[in-house]
Amino acid sequence: MAPKKDKDLLEYLEKKLGGGKVPSEKQFLDNDRKVLRFFVRCDDNQYVWHYFLADDTVEIIECHFPNDGRDSFSIYLQRRKLPQTFNVNQPGQQFIGDNYLTCDEITVDRDLTAYGRAFRICGVDKFT
Repeated sequence: MAPKKDKDLLEYLEKKLGGGKVPSEKQFLDNDRKVLRFFVRCDDNQYVWHYFLADDTVEIIECHFPNDGRDSFSIYLQRRKLPQTFNVNQPGQQFIGDNYLTCDEITVDRDLTAYGRAFRICGVDKFT
C-alpha cells in the first residue's frame, strides 16, 4: 500500500527504515539535552540515575572507585523507558496501556524503583 502525498511518503519510508519521531515533538524540542540527575544508593552500592526529559527515558550507571574489587561494567540499565511495574507476562497476558515512569512521579521522599529494585535518593545535581 503506497502513500499518496509526499509528506506521507517520507513518513512511510522513515518508519519502514526503522526511524520515527518522539511521540511529542514539542516535548523533545523544549527539553533536548535536559537531564535530571539523581545520586542514589542500593545495597550499599552507589549509582547515578539519569532521567532524560526529552523522551522520558532512564539510564542507571554504577559508580566505581579505584580498587573497589568490582567489575568495571558501569552501565546497570541502558537508556530506555522504565515501566511502572515489573511483571513477567505469561502466555495469553497482554500489557495494556503506556504505564511508564514520568518526571512528575519522582519525589525525594519515595525510593526510585527499577525492575523490582529500590534505589534511595541521596542527592541531586544543581539543575535537578
